[in-house]
Amino acid sequence: MSDHTPSEPVGDHAPVNRESPRVTRILAGLFGGSRRKRIQRAAVTVLAVSLCLIPVVRRSVLYLLDLEEFDPETVERVHERIVSELDQYGSIGVPDLKDYQILPSGLTNSQLQWTWHRTPEGSDIFPVALFFALKDTATGRPIIESMERFGFIRSPGGDTALPIGFSRTLSPKANFVLTGVNCAACHSTQITFGGKTMHIDGGPNQIDTEAFYNAVVSSTKALLRPYAGEERLEFVLRFLYYNSLELQKVDQTSWGGDGSGYEGTMFSPRRSRFERYLLAWKFLKQRLANVRRISESFQDHTPGGPGRADSFGIIRNMLITESLVGESGNFRPMRAPVSIPHLFNFSSFTNLHWDGNTTTGNDRNYAQAIALGADFDPKSKASSAKPYDLYKMEESAWKLRPPTWPSKILGTLDSAKVARGKELFRSESCIACHERETWTAVQKIGTDPNRLASYNEPVRVAGNRSKSYSAVLQRYSVEIKRKAYEDNAVPPALQTKMDARHQGVKPAWIDTLDKGYLSRPLAGLWATAPFLHNGSVPTLWDLLQPAERRPKRFAVGHREFDPVKVGFVERPNPVVWEFDTSVDGNRNTGHDYGTTLTDDQKWDLIEYLKSL
Repeated sequence: MSDHTPSEPVGDHAPVNRESPRVTRILAGLFGGSRRKRIQRAAVTVLAVSLCLIPVVRRSVLYLLDLEEFDPETVERVHERIVSELDQYGSIGVPDLKDYQILPSGLTNSQLQWTWHRTPEGSDIFPVALFFALKDTATGRPIIESMERFGFIRSPGGDTALPIGFSRTLSPKANFVLTGVNCAACHSTQITFGGKTMHIDGGPNQIDTEAFYNAVVSSTKALLRPYAGEERLEFVLRFLYYNSLELQKVDQTSWGGDGSGYEGTMFSPRRSRFERYLLAWKFLKQRLANVRRISESFQDHTPGGPGRADSFGIIRNMLITESLVGESGNFRPMRAPVSIPHLFNFSSFTNLHWDGNTTTGNDRNYAQAIALGADFDPKSKASSAKPYDLYKMEESAWKLRPPTWPSKILGTLDSAKVARGKELFRSESCIACHERETWTAVQKIGTDPNRLASYNEPVRVAGNRSKSYSAVLQRYSVEIKRKAYEDNAVPPALQTKMDARHQGVKPAWIDTLDKGYLSRPLAGLWATAPFLHNGSVPTLWDLLQPAERRPKRFAVGHREFDPVKVGFVERPNPVVWEFDTSVDGNRNTGHDYGTTLTDDQKWDLIEYLKSL
């Protein structure tokens, strides 16, 4: 009898049976037999597969619901280990600086320590404990120990390791002690010479905000990924440990090192440690998302490096969003970093910034707070900006005075050279631009044009219309300010005082493309290097050279001073960051005044500038 039925092909056309006897038996076991047995076997199979998938499904559900996979017992076990380690580690101390001198600034020591250095502006997006709990990926140590690497200045004395310009304030629900940068972080500096440190309030600091925000983001990447495991658990428990210590400093009620607190907060004894862990992580994840937004503004841009920032670039990218102006497409790569300006004799300023683009310090402070991460609702214009504290900082800034040349440290000035330099200052027409605030068209002065081009680029608003950046800032900075006045119950009379005009000039934002850059008197110039609006010339001596003879590359981010050339030494060891004048926005051309003087005349002029 044939092995094939008549209907089946035979010979070369027969199908090849590729199933092994074992596969055949398995298939027969699964699908053979009676209908009842087949149903039973299918149910067992589905159950087995489901048991295999339960961990995956469980993790996915926990992630989507923003929960964690840890059980309370695991949290307790890791907590005990973390507390034991941190108790042995001890606290992070503040520096004990020797040969440290605070140059007179117009503010008393008490005003400096408690107002200028610490007052919150409303951009308090960081819990203080975050900087103790996060590990710097470059060092493996808490990021609080790396602050000087980013140019921030450690504060000698006091009860905190936070740098100067970092506030400390209790969160609205008393769950956390928060911090954020204020004016002093950028506008207080230190320079060193011969082993001595001079502290100068109102001077431009060498901070690198981009490096700082990027370091925070880099340190959190592993924590923010799904299923971060015990690494995230350890981080949050370290955070809770340090947060409890910070709360003790602010509120002297019974806070324990175990992270417990009192009724009415997320640390209530009614909550388990597991609950506190979940609530803390939810809060931290939202705050870290704000930091990531700021860091993303530094995409495809001209790096600012130490001592520079593209403030109006980041305000455009952080504030001028579709939810505010009703139109997308306003994000721009930042190509116009400028030097942090000094605030010496701030009370005499009529217009602010390198291009004099506004006459209102009060209004611009609200835009700045949001650019630095303040909470902000584009629809209601509500924000976390603090009107009373912003005004307190403004009042402090008005008292700042330029530092006199510290002759005991940097050497006595030559009075004969000062006198000759003063005459040159007049005869070379330096006084024409630097006796009072004066605009000079960029075509005439010849310096880098990027700041003017960037600030004066129009903004797209609702209806695909175009408005000037200055008009948009004028409208929304006022709306945000007025909402802050309302939410903080600022009396009308005090609002009028807060809105006081600079030197009697009406508050306004100004288109500056045709006006150019703003110069002003040079009091305290010696303490403001590097020079030009974009910080592209390291010393006064270099500024008096033709552009082709100025350094093309030089080091910034360090504090060692050159009292001869007046600026920072060009090649310190080590080099923190190298300024490259060939990069877009870093041009060192222009301002060729005084470049044809003899060397002796240049040294005389420099000696006079030291005396201002």
